[in-house]
Amino acid sequence: MKQILIVLIATLLVVSAYMFYSSAKTSSPKRPKGRPDLQQQTRPGKVRPKATALAESAKEAADEFLGEDDDSWKAMVSAETLVLIEDAWSLDVSGVDFDADVLLTMELPDGTRVEITQTDWQKYLCISLGQQLIASESFAIAARSVAAEYDEPFGMTDEEWANYLVAAAEAIQFPMENYLARIARLYKGYSQETAMLARRRQIESLLAYFPVVQDAYLLPMEVQTAVDIGYEAQYLNMLNGNLREVRADYGAEGAMAVLANSIEPLAIIYTKVPGEVAFRRCWTFLDAELPDDAVVGCFTGNLVTDSVLPPWLQPDGGFEYLSIDDILPKLSVENLEPLERDKFLKELVWHRVLNATQVAENIALSPEEAWGRYAEEFIERADTKLGINMIISGWKGYPSLDHYRAVCRVFEGASNLFPENWKTEDVQRGFYDSHRIFVESWSPQAEIILFSPRRLDGDLSVDWEYARTTGEQVREQIISGELEFSAYRNRHHAELKELFRERMGAAVASDFEETFREGLIGDTVYNQQAMLKEHDYGLMMDLGSVVRNAIVRLDRGEISPLWKSPIGYLLIKVHGVGLTSLEGEWEDFRAATREEYKRVMFYKWANEALTAAKQVVVN
Repeated sequence: MKQILIVLIATLLVVSAYMFYSSAKTSSPKRPKGRPDLQQQTRPGKVRPKATALAESAKEAADEFLGEDDDSWKAMVSAETLVLIEDAWSLDVSGVDFDADVLLTMELPDGTRVEITQTDWQKYLCISLGQQLIASESFAIAARSVAAEYDEPFGMTDEEWANYLVAAAEAIQFPMENYLARIARLYKGYSQETAMLARRRQIESLLAYFPVVQDAYLLPMEVQTAVDIGYEAQYLNMLNGNLREVRADYGAEGAMAVLANSIEPLAIIYTKVPGEVAFRRCWTFLDAELPDDAVVGCFTGNLVTDSVLPPWLQPDGGFEYLSIDDILPKLSVENLEPLERDKFLKELVWHRVLNATQVAENIALSPEEAWGRYAEEFIERADTKLGINMIISGWKGYPSLDHYRAVCRVFEGASNLFPENWKTEDVQRGFYDSHRIFVESWSPQAEIILFSPRRLDGDLSVDWEYARTTGEQVREQIISGELEFSAYRNRHHAELKELFRERMGAAVASDFEETFREGLIGDTVYNQQAMLKEHDYGLMMDLGSVVRNAIVRLDRGEISPLWKSPIGYLLIKVHGVGLTSLEGEWEDFRAATREEYKRVMFYKWANEALTAAKQVVVN
């Protein structure tokens, strides 16, 4: 065992060196604020003063930042491509029976009917609420096949798992209670039993993917493609050396300590390897056809090594599936709030209607073509410092890569309707000039008053009508001069924060304060949209942006109509729009311009398609 501990210390030293190497290898200069996924190179030019915090007088701060009465930004926006808030699509769920065999039916202009069935609904709940459970269970399906291939047992006994938990807590120097609480936070929203099951499956599957082999080059394909096998061969060989010593007998003295110390500190293993397995082997019902009650499909055979195929087209081996019954009973669906439930149904209708519309218009991508485009992006981002998960889920707001793939399929299909010359320099340059504020992600200086649909003064129910009537009354009082916008905003949000604290807890109040910043905003367009749940995913679903409407439609100092957003009804007062970084030129933003063009054109098309589809009352 002394030899094992010596190897363990050496392993940890190599891991530290790897982490330093990885950071140095992938680090890059800081990007200017804006869309975090676009490299924005700016040339030296005019530099505006950095925005000051909007404090006692929002207008004075904006004047200092922009220059008094500077309205030059108005020439850099266009209403032509804007989805007006009042025209943005909505879904009436008031009459929906969520237990019915068919929740609702939508009819397209050509007469095609799209049914949202109970099976569809349960599948969507599974991938929306059960992502971590799905990830661990599908990882385990693949891992069992790997264990069989290497002729090794899969998993631990209950006693071995209990001993591992004790060793794992000691490995990261946590009391057991704190370690279990950490697991609960990692699997937030799950019961303790489900969270522990997901964690156990993950650990057991990781061990299966690190079988006892003599050389790192003999590890399963997904491990080799997930990490830099050339550089990390020494690290992986030392890890395997540890595992060889303990895998034969987990009950040996000190074996679990070695195992936990080898596995627990290695965050790269918890992200890259399962992510690579999911990418190469798994798909959901939103990607391609599955058996009736299946939510996820997993390929369990030998992967093709010379290309990346959609998992359902892998030729050498079989398939296993996770069904609704495998996932849904383990989720706390009964605790799903109406606000979140309605949002999920709206998302599912979005997918079904837009996919059906693209099929009718003969512009839909095939499942294989859509997967191929996603695979290119996955591989391209795999070697970046943060990886695709952080970019897609962290910055862009997608619940999962499964959701992202499904949205991208519709998004890319819509580009088949663009004019043939849309990529030409004349078209792109003209678009850049009239959408520069959004292409370069300038910084609006504005104040926002939020009217939450949550009845914080009552039973905490969601009441959109209450929020609307309250907002309309306040707006009338502001317009008449009875209330002053800034003073009311300041007082109202202080009261909201206290109500959140009293009724929903300190964590909710702190999150509200950090996110909403008392309704004073001076950040980039991109970050402001994220603050109001209009990040990439939110805006794809809702299509109408409060931030964009305010910038395009409001003059300096003008107060908006009462606009509905994902977080509540809003009143906005814009004091101007400026740039907090170096001004660039057209040549610096060619890629960003193409991306913005595709987005605004998609928003217009998708909104028209969704509003054209009518809910059908079926007796």
